[in-house]
Amino acid sequence: MPLLTHQAQADMKACTLEKDLANLKTVRNLVFTLGRKLTNLRNMTNPLLNTHVLEAIRVFTLKRNFTDIRNVTNLTRVAHILE
Repeated sequence: MPLLTHQAQADMKACTLEKDLANLKTVRNLVFTLGRKLTNLRNMTNPLLNTHVLEAIRVFTLKRNFTDIRNVTNLTRVAHILE
């Protein structure tokens, strides 16, 4: 017997989808914000930070993985560092 009924599983999937769609909007906004900040920063003095920023953007532009909370967290952290 499954731990959750089929209805409970369906409810969880629907809830997760709503959260994913909300995250998608948040991630798009973060990517646009990062793009603007990178354009404004002509010379980044910290090459390690530059690597992290480029990697965060690469993950979102190549994989389009908007449901991975770790990536959202990393992108948010980078955005805060750049502020």
